[in-house]
Amino acid sequence: MERFRFSLPPLSTSGEVSSFYSHQDGCGRSAALAHLAALLAGGQRAATPILMVDWNLEAPRLHQYFPLQDDGPGVLELFEACRAALAGRQNAGRDSAAVAREVLDAVGWEQYVCRVDESRPLYLMRAGRQDASYERRLADLRWELLFDACPALFRCFAASLNRHFRHVLVDSCSGRADMAGICTTLLPTRLVLAFPPGRQHLDGLTALLQRATTYRRSHEDEQRPLLAYPLPIRGGRDDAAQRLLWRRGDPARAVPGYQPLFEQALGEAYGMADLSLESYFDEVQLPPLREASGGEPALSAAGGDQFSLLRALGVFREWLGGGHAPWQSRAEIPLQEAIAAARLSMQDGGAALSLPLAHSLERLAGVYCQENRLWQAMQCLQESRTLLLRLLGAEHADTRRCTRSLAALFQRQGRPDEARRLQDAAAAWSAIREEGEEGVDSAGEEGERRHCMLKVQQERRAYHLGPAVPWAGALPDAGLQEAAAMHAKVG
Repeated sequence: MERFRFSLPPLSTSGEVSSFYSHQDGCGRSAALAHLAALLAGGQRAATPILMVDWNLEAPRLHQYFPLQDDGPGVLELFEACRAALAGRQNAGRDSAAVAREVLDAVGWEQYVCRVDESRPLYLMRAGRQDASYERRLADLRWELLFDACPALFRCFAASLNRHFRHVLVDSCSGRADMAGICTTLLPTRLVLAFPPGRQHLDGLTALLQRATTYRRSHEDEQRPLLAYPLPIRGGRDDAAQRLLWRRGDPARAVPGYQPLFEQALGEAYGMADLSLESYFDEVQLPPLREASGGEPALSAAGGDQFSLLRALGVFREWLGGGHAPWQSRAEIPLQEAIAAARLSMQDGGAALSLPLAHSLERLAGVYCQENRLWQAMQCLQESRTLLLRLLGAEHADTRRCTRSLAALFQRQGRPDEARRLQDAAAAWSAIREEGEEGVDSAGEEGERRHCMLKVQQERRAYHLGPAVPWAGALPDAGLQEAAAMHAKVG
């Protein structure tokens, strides 16, 4: 195992810290993390740096998945060094974040990272040196005292990691110990909740989700993103009927389903009504996993089951890796990514990409209409139509099609006056195009047509590209006030 001396330059944009938590050990959480890290790191000569952090200090496993040649320091030794470096720096008047950065620079956290794959940028911070003193040293390290001495230490540690790694995957310990609180509340921007069948696992995870999001909302210094992803891992009995019962539940038999429980829990956490995880759980469900007994993760494509490990983790990567919320359907993810890329290019001066933006918005509106997400569909169609008016004019076939779609949506929402205004505007443009501008009077029907045309021209001139709202098109109106602070604030 090569001790890693940093040569990775800082990323242009910060990476993400994703903590993997389960209510109890033994469900395959560590195995899922190790396999996902291998997927995220890519094939040979890949360039996306990925770091795994084994914070399951009482039962470390991640090092068992990789052919490490020696034992070495890790999380335990790093924070022992931080404890020593904090001595003498606890000045009540100093900013906690400044102290934390000074301590982390002094101890050189980089020396506790090792590279575990020479063919791709995959790294590990192991739990610690497994010598005869390990258990005693672990018992002597008081995490709550470290936090009290420097509350910003763990937050700044996470920020240091995500400056150099696109994804940092943290294997948390289970239960309600201080270490679990650090991993689920203080470190991550994304929280992966792994669970096998069983009511106690579901109850434990929904309670943990409530604690973590409540903490983030209520502490001014912790107003950072926290997006949760349930990750079901099937148990030993594995047939279609059992999967369906586990997912949907059966009220008559007092069997809870994990989908309705997480829809309720995430809806409460993010202030969203009628949240649906249907598309997400159609795709994401891992097969039974055994924890490591040695050997590097090898993702096998064997098996045609839609929930085979390779396929399920690959699809899960689309949500987690792209930062898409689990209530976003798989059909909308590529459209959201195309929209985000077009917005970025427009901000950089690539106005030519505004037409693809308009078309992607229109297609996304179609997805939302199929899913009965009418508020989001309306937002997309309104922006798409305004862009098309600006670029192509009201008489263009694309603009007329988008206008008809928006009018039909207003009718579907019980807003006939707005639908009629759009229909009148479309009719006015069609008539003017057929008759020509000459002979159009300012009175009677022709005056009405001219009035509609001028209204459309005003819409066309008024468009400007503003900052994208986080999850634009993905949140209902009731959730925007609080959740627009997210990718930002939880709530």
